[in-house]
Parts: sequence; C-alpha cells; structure tokens
Amino acid sequence: MSPEYYFKSSKRVSFLIFCLVFFLSIIFPILPKADSKWAAPTSISIIREGNVNLDEFVNHPAFQNLPSQGLEKVQDHYYSYYPIGSSLLGIPQIFLLMQINGPNEVVQHSLEAGKLVASSWMAISAVLIYLCFRRKFGEMNAVMASLLFAFATPALSTGSRAMWQQSGSLFINCILIYLCMLETVKNRSLIFLGFILGLDIWVRPSTIIFTFPVFVYFLFLVKRRIFFVIAGGIVPAVLYLIYNLNIYGSLESTYASQHINRIFQFSGFGKKLVGILLSPSRGVFIWSPFLLFSFWGIVKMKQDPDRKLSILFLTCIVLHTLLIASFDDWWGGHSIGPRLMSEIIPFLLWFAMKGIADLPEEGRKSAWFRNLWVAACIFSLIVHVRASVDFGPEVWNKAPDEGPRSWELRNPQFIDGDWTIKLLY
Repeated sequence: MSPEYYFKSSKRVSFLIFCLVFFLSIIFPILPKADSKWAAPTSISIIREGNVNLDEFVNHPAFQNLPSQGLEKVQDHYYSYYPIGSSLLGIPQIFLLMQINGPNEVVQHSLEAGKLVASSWMAISAVLIYLCFRRKFGEMNAVMASLLFAFATPALSTGSRAMWQQSGSLFINCILIYLCMLETVKNRSLIFLGFILGLDIWVRPSTIIFTFPVFVYFLFLVKRRIFFVIAGGIVPAVLYLIYNLNIYGSLESTYASQHINRIFQFSGFGKKLVGILLSPSRGVFIWSPFLLFSFWGIVKMKQDPDRKLSILFLTCIVLHTLLIASFDDWWGGHSIGPRLMSEIIPFLLWFAMKGIADLPEEGRKSAWFRNLWVAACIFSLIVHVRASVDFGPEVWNKAPDEGPRSWELRNPQFIDGDWTIKLLY
C-alpha cells in the first residue's frame, strides 16, 4: 500500500473520528452549571467589547437563574473568579457561533455554546490521540485508543460537558503529546510548543508542573534549539503576569492566591491519594478500569524503545497525582467522577496501550485477557456515557459532604438515580 494512500486514509479516519465524537458529545444532554458557567460569557465579552469583565451579564435576564457563584468584583467590575484560559481557547468557536446564530442567541444559550466548544476540543483531542498513537501502536489500536479516550474516560463526562479548566487543560495536553511524538521536530513546532506551555498557565495555573519536565525533555532532544521553546513561551507568560497586575494589582489572580494555600496539605495524604485513584465516586481507576492496564506498561518501561518519552509521561502523571492528593478538596466539589484527574488521561492511556502491546503474544490471544479487557472497556463506556446522559450522577452532587460520600460503596455517583437514558431534553 502506497504512503499516499495511507495518508489519505488517515485523513478520512481522522474526519470520521472527529464527527463521531463531536456530534455524540453534543447530543448527550448533561450541562453542568458549576465553575464553568461564566467561561462562554467571558469569551463573548472579549469578542464584543474587547475586555474580560462581565458587567453586561450580571443583570442580564439570561443569567438571572444562574447562581452568582464564580463571580468576583474587582475595581468596580465583575470578573470570572476562575482562570480565563478556557475562555481564550474558546474564542474561535464562540465567534463562529455568533456569526451563525447571532450574538443574542449565543448569550441566551451560553451553557449550550460552552458544551459545543468543549465537545469540539474533545473531538480534536481524540483525533490527535489517533494520529500520534497510530505511529506507535498501529491503525486499529490507534482508533480504539481514540474512541476509548473520547467515550470511556473523563474526556466525555467532564471534558465535553462544559468549558471547565480541565477541559481546556486536557485539550492542551493532547496537543503536547502530539508535539512530543513528532518524528521531525521543526523550529516552528518548538515555538508552538512553548506557546502552548505558556497558554496552559492561563487555562489552569497548576499545570505549570508539566512545564519543567517537558522543557527538560526537549532540552535533551533539541539542545540549543530549546531557545525556540523559550521564545514561544515568553509571550503568553509575560502577558499572563501583565494581565494579573492590571486586574488584581498582583502577579497572582485571586483564584491562584487562594488555592496555593490549599495544596501541599499532607494531612491525610494517603487517604486522599487512594481516594483519587480508587474511591467509588472519584477514583479514576474505578470510573475507567481499563486504565489499570497502564500499570503493566509502566512496569515494562525498562524494555520500552520509547523509554525517554515514557519517563516524561510518567513524571507528569506522578507530579499531578501528588498535587491533587495534597489538595484539601481532593474530590473536586460538585464534579462528575474523577474530574481533577482529567488532565493526565492521555498519559495514562499511553501506558495502557503500552501495557497491551507488551503482553506476551499468548497472553493477548488468551480468552481471559480478551474478556477482562473487553469487560473493563465496556464498564468504563457505560459509566461515562451514563454520567453524560442521565441526571442521576449530577443530582448526586446536591447532597452535602461529597468528600465523605465519595467512599460510599452502596451508592456511588455513577449508579445514583434511575437508569433511564435521557438522550433528549
């Protein structure tokens, strides 16, 4: 088969993956109204008025039924309390929606607009997973990995539901993985890499923990050309500081300054660590048990021909896991499943696919392995699809004490409520 045919085939597959993920994500009805509710209005404000304040929306009829949580008043103006990076990332899609439907219609349905933006991010992310995994694991395994990412992980139940910080950060991490796996790293790719690393701080300040290992990895990979990474990252990093100084009179936003005191809280660290990994309502390996195969990929890392890349991804997993386990609100408040672990899903997926590839031939062909793998994938799919189409898991958040309730075996979030599949409103 010619390389030209293979390239055209990959473009067709990429298009089909994008359409499938995008349109199914839009159809699934769940719309969170928590931290992300002011993300789309901020994008609208940037496009229409050239600023990030939300003064025009505070008394707007479309937002009267939304709680004022997430707004803060600074220097007589109202702003989103949360980082605005997702709003910046969503400007192209919001602008397009405003041209198609008109600004007033987008304002009236800002939550739906936010879901459309987030769904497009996850669709692009699934395509990126397919494209870079195809080089390492083959065509069919890459398709499987992209669909598992899109429908059997928090990429669906969190990432595609709204313009969360985690949605934007997950999207950026998929771009990072794609850039890390380029066969030929050109200077423009390095500049873009630096820009993405700088932009990630706008989206979610805690993602700065990924910056150092990625920078070190590329320092050894491209040596003197690391200057291009620095050049690309300087602009968004400096603009971030200028923005904070202009709005808050400080190098840190209110959100960042308040949350910095809530991390590195190591009291009960072990319980919190187990909670984000294995608790019934917040454990990433409970909600997506097929990712348990990533442990085998990690164990076999010594024989891995992509060992340097795997070390980078493992470092990102460990740093993020330690950070979330040191956070006092490790369960993520009003969340669906392991929301706070969403950012590292692409890295875990890398090791899960490595784990399958590194199994002995007789192991991969054995009935017990196929049954175990299929069962884990189907369970993960059911859990995340249900959390995206049924209001039961969302209603679970309305009762107080989500942290202690995250450990309940009798009523975990993913089976709360009835089992009616509400595909339409």
